[in-house]
Amino acid sequence: MTDRFRANPVLYKLAYDVERDFVPVSIIVSVPQFIAANPDTPAKTLRKLVALAKERRRDSGSPADARLQAASRIRA
Repeated sequence: MTDRFRANPVLYKLAYDVERDFVPVSIIVSVPQFIAANPDTPAKTLRKLVALAKERRRDSGSPADARLQAASRIRA
C-alpha cells in the first residue's frame, strides 16, 4: 500500500475500506526504511525508542506521509 492509502482513512471519511475493497496485484517497487537515533539516546532497542517517543511526543524530521507509514508499521 502507498502512503496515501494508509493515510487517507485516518485523515478523511472514505466511502470505501482500503484494506477490504482493494487487493494488491503486484509489487512495483520496494524501498527500505530505517530509523536512526542519536547514539546518546537512552533507548537502545526499537521498543524502547517507541516508548521514549510516546513519552516525549516530539516531531521527527521526515515528511508526514513517511511518519504515518512508519507509525502504522510499528506495533508497540
